[in-house]
Amino acid sequence: MTTVINIHHDLYFAEDDNLAVCGYGETREEAVQDLNLHIKYFSQYYKKLDSGNAIGEALRLKESYKNLS
Repeated sequence: MTTVINIHHDLYFAEDDNLAVCGYGETREEAVQDLNLHIKYFSQYYKKLDSGNAIGEALRLKESYKNLS
């Protein structure tokens, strides 16, 4: 997993392009913490997603999150 930190208008953004998720905060640490919360949430969501009801990017993300475990 690769996390990129950007600063825009005094906010820090932590992004993971592979997982298509972003977190933000007033500090670098807050942004990474927010990103981690989003990853935990989406990990649970995509793991529960029925492959028969998913196509395209949803299937790719389901597989990406599955590989994090």
